[in-house]
Amino acid sequence: MDSLNKIVLNDFLILFVEMVSSFVGAREVEKLLYAPVSDSFFKSGTEAIVAFLSSLDAPELNVKIGGILSSLSTNFGNDLIENRLQEVYSHIELKHSPELGNNNVLPLIPTQFLSKYRVRFLPKVDTSEHAGGEVEGSRKLSVELEGLRKLNAELEQKVADRTEELRKLFEEQRKRDAELIKANEELRLLSTAKDQFVALISHELRTPLTGIRWLSERLEKSADNNVSQEHLEIVRSIRDKVSQMVDLINAILDSSRIESGTFSCQPVEMDIVATAKVVVSDLGPMIAHKGVRVEETYTPGSIMMLADASLWRSIVQNLVFNAIKYTPQSGYISLAITQEPSRISLTVRDTGCGIPADQQARIFMKLFRATNARSVDPDGLGLGLYIVKSIVTKAGGDIYFESEENKGATFHVIFPTTGMRPVGGTARI
Repeated sequence: MDSLNKIVLNDFLILFVEMVSSFVGAREVEKLLYAPVSDSFFKSGTEAIVAFLSSLDAPELNVKIGGILSSLSTNFGNDLIENRLQEVYSHIELKHSPELGNNNVLPLIPTQFLSKYRVRFLPKVDTSEHAGGEVEGSRKLSVELEGLRKLNAELEQKVADRTEELRKLFEEQRKRDAELIKANEELRLLSTAKDQFVALISHELRTPLTGIRWLSERLEKSADNNVSQEHLEIVRSIRDKVSQMVDLINAILDSSRIESGTFSCQPVEMDIVATAKVVVSDLGPMIAHKGVRVEETYTPGSIMMLADASLWRSIVQNLVFNAIKYTPQSGYISLAITQEPSRISLTVRDTGCGIPADQQARIFMKLFRATNARSVDPDGLGLGLYIVKSIVTKAGGDIYFESEENKGATFHVIFPTTGMRPVGGTARI
């Protein structure tokens, strides 16, 4: 064997031993070869085992390689071993030439391990009789390799073109993202301005309306027997309408504070039953006008809880107000506050119009009103339950309800015995 062929064979054996070692480790290679390799093998690794294989004649080397490949195929699968062997053989072809690989490497590899890879390179039975065919095969190989090179160049160009397209798309997306960020910032500023405007207008309107309500109540109380019943009813109507406007402004302002992130909860220890009783008393004129019966049930004694007085009052007032508004004449409403070992519960039950089953999932949504509620009170905004839900959840409580259309509704508000959770904010409800 001339020096060039020896170099080709040596290169192949180095790659082959490295491939086998990657599967089973260097210490197992000797066992697979049954090779009398000295301890120097474990010191110099691939070099020692390649030297041993190079010392074998072609038939014996063929047997050794075939045995190793069969063992690897059994343990790791024929496809995987064949793919790795193809990588080794391709490297020899690229470094030297297909002809040198065909003459020096292929005769050492069992046919089945390169069955899917350039079968034209399988060893010839008699190369002397087929020299012309070998030359023709070499010529065809050169043509096919040139075709592969061109195909590879085309693929590389396509990859480059596609990369450029992706770069342009990424740049366009980056510009769109920047535009969205700018638009979102503008919307945020507009939302802030809107919240400030709502807060300003609400405050400016609430102050004179509160004065008008106070004057109408005073006028009603000071009316003597000379005032006609008609005039007295007008005064009461003024009082009621002003109260509605104040409640409406309060609801809009509360909603704005919740959405703007300025919601604040500052709990202190307070008697929550006493506050609930005040709410029911304040709603007394509305209760009397509707002719509904209100039953109050409280755990005996005071129920002290860490709560924000303004928020607790808003919760009770909204729930009781809704119960009165949607309960027909001579209906029944109950308000209960109970203290248990692990929680404090507020329950408001009514015999009003109830909530249709197909609309119950949206009942706490802002501005949503059930269809039957709109027919009872066309002027409502749909903010009360939204505000209650927001307050309860932000303050660490829970709220749920049961309802059946035309049979009333029951709302439950639950807080842990530890009370409301403090929440930082710049404004109070």
